[in-house]
Amino acid sequence: MIKKGEATRRIREDLKELSKAYEPTKCYIIARNSKDEVDCSLISKNFLSGELDKDVLICNERIGKCELITKGSNVVCIEVQGHQVYMLKDELSSVKEGDKLAYIVTNKGEVRVVRSPYKGLIALIDEVLGEKYTHYRVFMVIK
Repeated sequence: MIKKGEATRRIREDLKELSKAYEPTKCYIIARNSKDEVDCSLISKNFLSGELDKDVLICNERIGKCELITKGSNVVCIEVQGHQVYMLKDELSSVKEGDKLAYIVTNKGEVRVVRSPYKGLIALIDEVLGEKYTHYRVFMVIK
């Protein structure tokens, strides 16, 4: 028999766990003895331009993991674009060469697979807004 309030307690715990799925990734710039939180889109722009001049700490609250990306890291950008895009990997996931990163559904309804050309760590996934098709940039640190 369930005690009074037990069902409510379980629901609250389940909702707390479920809300973690919606936590945004947090990015921090590491400088000397300070850690300053910045918008991750700023880090994405630095990755894209190849001008990462400071160490960056990226924390994915959904999987409970943080990674330090040093300024000398080899970061590449993988463009994923299509009518509909379904990402299979999350930020700070380790991938091997040939692992599936996403499925793309074309206008004709065909399904295509985007595979990782490298072995490494997915640092950030940035959605490019304002385009006709769904477009993501997957920034990967090659190991």
